[in-house]
Amino acid sequence: MIARSVVGLWILTVIVLSAGHAAAQGQPYYDVTSFGAKCDGSTNDTLAFQSAIVQAKATGGTIAVPLTGRFCVIGDVIVNNSVIPGQLDLSGTEGVCIVGGIGAPATPFGGHPSLLFTGAASSLIMFGSSNGFCMKDLDIRYENPNFTGTAIDGFAGSKGPLAFFATFQNLAVGSSSTGPNSASCLISLAGSFNVVIDNVLLSNADVAVCGPGPNGRYSGNNTIRNSQFGTSNPDGNIKSAMIRNATETWTIGPNNAFEMGQKIGNPVVLDIQDGVSCHGMTVMGNWVGDIGPTPVNMINVTGTGCSMTVRDNYLGSNLNGSVGIRMVAGKLTADGNTFDSVNTPFQLGPGVVADIGINQYINGSSITQNSVSSMGGAGRFTDLSGTTFFGDGLGPALQLWGGLGVSSNASTTGNFVVNGTLTKSGGGFKIAHPLDPAHKFLNHSFVESPDMKNIYQGTATFDENGEALVQLPDYFEALNQDFRYQLTCIGEHAPVFISQKIHANAFRIAGGKPEMRVSWMVTGIRHDAYANAHRIQVEEEKSSAAPEGGTKAND
Repeated sequence: MIARSVVGLWILTVIVLSAGHAAAQGQPYYDVTSFGAKCDGSTNDTLAFQSAIVQAKATGGTIAVPLTGRFCVIGDVIVNNSVIPGQLDLSGTEGVCIVGGIGAPATPFGGHPSLLFTGAASSLIMFGSSNGFCMKDLDIRYENPNFTGTAIDGFAGSKGPLAFFATFQNLAVGSSSTGPNSASCLISLAGSFNVVIDNVLLSNADVAVCGPGPNGRYSGNNTIRNSQFGTSNPDGNIKSAMIRNATETWTIGPNNAFEMGQKIGNPVVLDIQDGVSCHGMTVMGNWVGDIGPTPVNMINVTGTGCSMTVRDNYLGSNLNGSVGIRMVAGKLTADGNTFDSVNTPFQLGPGVVADIGINQYINGSSITQNSVSSMGGAGRFTDLSGTTFFGDGLGPALQLWGGLGVSSNASTTGNFVVNGTLTKSGGGFKIAHPLDPAHKFLNHSFVESPDMKNIYQGTATFDENGEALVQLPDYFEALNQDFRYQLTCIGEHAPVFISQKIHANAFRIAGGKPEMRVSWMVTGIRHDAYANAHRIQVEEEKSSAAPEGGTKAND
């Protein structure tokens, strides 16, 4: 009787807890211990979990893993001389979740019930073709040191339906032991749409999160946030890539504790291979550091079909030769990032259209010619409003390779040098008014001409023969051709004229009177090597979008 009472009391307790939790969830609630799971760290609980999954598949609902004992073993089982692989197949489920039991902490760093996978199946947990699948408040570990598959897999085959609206929250996923091999991928989002990975610790694998390979199954609109990749100890590293082959409209970040492996492997943060389409991707608010053991391309995009925004990230490395963002082709928008000790913040191929705004470059990080020259005419720097560049007196404070477009007012204090052609719709000089410098400005327009014209002028005094020799600079004829002359007598009239045209950088004036003064002006057209190679095109056809005084050509 006593034993029966105890058993009855235990059963009643389970029912009350289950009912309370079910009411909170608004759906059926299945505790795996009700299906025979021991979760004692030694008993194989595979069949109990699979029975719970069969029931949840039929009705939908939550599969609960108890805190008691905490360690549930999922391994290969032999039934009737047949091997049932140690894996959990939730493919095709509708509204099914696996969660840590009541009282499991809402963090991925300990205190959760653990699923310990001991087999070597190609995939440990499968959620392909599911709708609304979720995993929360659990520790997912593979114990087999020879496991090289995928820990959590959303791929249902090249022709299978996509997995929709999955959520992975408050998890730790990885291995609790080291070995010669490791998981090829911890969470595969190939064939998955609208998946959220939130507050997840990922460690011990070749790749933490992977999308489809080149020309693989579609994967889009997935989010990875508030998660940590690897640790600083040798048992928690990602060997190859934090995230590989992210695709259409993925959002990566904020992830506040990205850490690169120090002793195992040499991973990049984001690696997108050729043939992977990744339009509309956003990488925002991530902290990236602890590079090792050799330099890497931290964000490495070899695919040609990418358009991505990289914003408000910290990218830090203390190893010479590391590259912050490397792209071969596509569209890149990058602003608000901090590059710390990154020799080459940007390494961009000629096929990249880059819009680079305000970024911070510290501890040896700098925009150099080698970093951005490959962008050619496709690259531009924008959003410099309110930015002041301070030089050191030894060189320019801001140096650009390529074009500079300014859509608003710009000013400089100091010299402004243009090694090329300056084209403007108007111009002049503005100085303090000499009669009222405290209250007024004086504006004068530039003298303009369709020719590349130089003007020289001065005064000369006639000798006793009524002649004057005007000596011009020694470079005059090397610089000018097609000369024009103007003469004006000062104080009295005389039939003055040019008696000897310019020769040997001088010309003569005659027809004056002794001691009489004459004002002269000579113009010439440049014919130096640069002018001959860059002659101004006086008349030019306009494109329909070309601005002219704020209008278009068809206005």
